[in-house]
Amino acid sequence: MKESLIYFSTARVQEVAQKMKEVGRQYEQLFTDLGRQMFADMADLHDASEMTAVCTRHVEQALSAFGNNFPDVSPVACTKGCCHCCFFPVECPPQVVIDIARHLRAKESAANLSLLRHKLAQDMKDRKPPLYRAKCPFLNAENLCAIYEKRPLACQCFTSPAPAQCEQSVADGRDISQHPLRHRIYQAATTMLLACAKKQGRPHGQVMFIPALLSILEIEDGLWQGYGI
Repeated sequence: MKESLIYFSTARVQEVAQKMKEVGRQYEQLFTDLGRQMFADMADLHDASEMTAVCTRHVEQALSAFGNNFPDVSPVACTKGCCHCCFFPVECPPQVVIDIARHLRAKESAANLSLLRHKLAQDMKDRKPPLYRAKCPFLNAENLCAIYEKRPLACQCFTSPAPAQCEQSVADGRDISQHPLRHRIYQAATTMLLACAKKQGRPHGQVMFIPALLSILEIEDGLWQGYGI
């Protein structure tokens, strides 16, 4: 009698399952190692803008590396001019706020900075509980971000599978599912910026972007350079 060929077995299923678990563990380790690398490269820096630049470089490299090597089918509907998310309150690490404040002081005239401070103060008045929704003062008439290249990490991280969900969230505060890979990479960046601040004995909690930015921009010109992390 001809011996039967074995193409499938319980043992083989178990073997493959173990390999998949190990690969999964290695995949998760990539995010841990990304955070460790960010921290190692920022921990000895004391300038907020330098720390933010290093963090941004790592984020961009990680997004490229993962994007080029792992298939991604997560839906992202965000397009230029779509701005419902620009009504949400934003938190960010203190270093990011300082970096944006420096950018604005270097770029804008005294008159424009004065107008911006007025807009920031008005934004704080417009954000009412419980949702604290209001149009971001950096959103221009074309629904484009005036500080797009310097926008907070939370803004860079944000994605949505459908604009209608964002529009509804503006009205009722419902959660919006985020692109899982992008979210994890930016979460690592945020966590490591805060960890570096803590290591240096600086304030190390996330801050509300608009109030924190206004407080820095209100510091007199001759004193603000010493405001750092």
